[in-house]
Amino acid sequence: MLTVDALTKADPRLWHHAGDDAATTARHCEHVASVARDEVARTLGTVWNSPAGDSARARFARHAESYEAAAMAMRATARTYDRLATSVETAQAALHGALDYASRHRLTVHQDGSVRADPATPTPEDTVEQARHLILSALRSATEADTAAADALRTLAGLASLQDPAAARELLNGDGIGALAVALRLQGGAGGGGLHGINVPQPLIEAARMASAETGVSLDLILAVLWQEQQWYQNFEPDLNGPLTAAGREADWAAEETFKPTKSLGITHMKLATARSVIDASPGDFPDLDGLTDSQLARHIEQHPDEDVRLSAHYLKQLRNDPHGATTDKELFMLYAADTQQVRDSNARYGDDSSQRGGSIKSRADNWDHLQQSLRDADAWNGLPESERRKALDTLAAQTPYDRKVDLNPLYSGAGVSSSTYGTGPLPPDRAQFPPTPTPQSPVRPEPTVPAPRPGPPPIPPAK
Repeated sequence: MLTVDALTKADPRLWHHAGDDAATTARHCEHVASVARDEVARTLGTVWNSPAGDSARARFARHAESYEAAAMAMRATARTYDRLATSVETAQAALHGALDYASRHRLTVHQDGSVRADPATPTPEDTVEQARHLILSALRSATEADTAAADALRTLAGLASLQDPAAARELLNGDGIGALAVALRLQGGAGGGGLHGINVPQPLIEAARMASAETGVSLDLILAVLWQEQQWYQNFEPDLNGPLTAAGREADWAAEETFKPTKSLGITHMKLATARSVIDASPGDFPDLDGLTDSQLARHIEQHPDEDVRLSAHYLKQLRNDPHGATTDKELFMLYAADTQQVRDSNARYGDDSSQRGGSIKSRADNWDHLQQSLRDADAWNGLPESERRKALDTLAAQTPYDRKVDLNPLYSGAGVSSSTYGTGPLPPDRAQFPPTPTPQSPVRPEPTVPAPRPGPPPIPPAK
């Protein structure tokens, strides 16, 4: 989420200027398209009436279509910048009013939007809560606008890979949340953006969804914890059913039992004391775990990763009981690693600004920042109907040579979610002279060999 300073210092005029520049570029593209179609193509049809001339006219028509698609993209870019500028202006006005309200009541406002009253000045709790609500509403509105604009611009950047103007028009006529738009964002970010996947089996993704619904903790926060805290064996056995996983779980349990009693356990790296505090705080939510000894509980966490996920979700919910430094999902993500007064104070002081953090917390904060776009894209792709996913993949396949694979590689995939296919497009000229590589979808069979004719009997000489 944006900080108070980031929103206060934002300059929406720059986005309005960028929108004006994009609109100017769109008009230029429309002019070039008109010249290519209405003047050049017409002239060629008059003075070059031959197969070569027909080919030249067709090429200029394709150029015209490409420029029209570019014009549509630039107009969409202009609208994106203008919407962002207007939304930020509105949020800034709301924030300034909220800050004035806080100042009149002598309240201290932190960068993450949290508010504290002066201990020497009696202040009603509802006044503090009202200021906090107004400030956080402004920050969230601006953050949502910023996120939407970033996703829209990433979608528009993906248009460069679409050579079919009709597909580009279909994309631009949508609202940016369609399957093709999401696929382009995933493809442009190399799926996970160079990040490793959330290496857990599908039932644990569903366990995360259920834990999110049960606790009110966001699914993306739970998935981010799964991504960050994954055990070494998940890189080799994401299904968590192989011998390496079994050995890893036994080693964790044995270490906790003997030489390292504070060993983190399970796929979410939860310490035994933390798990015990969660169970003690809400025993009714964990009736089967309440009476276990520490040894039994440690083994249970290692052997039941779904319960481990649920314990982590309840712990994140518990961290929010004290709102100081726990206003945003990013702050909770950092508190999950170290719930200390220093981390909470830094969270409140710096908000979601990673540049002000240091040490291992900075590394964790940077990881959160890197995850967000990839998580949003994976969420969007998994939330689409399968028929729409297949249609988008078919569109990308038509733009991809048939010896290449289209692989969106989202951070995670649900059951029955398609995310890859093989290209169906022609080879580019620089590879057309080489024999294509066979693929499962487009096998390349050798041309049948025609045997050379066998020599016949010598010709009969003519009769004399």
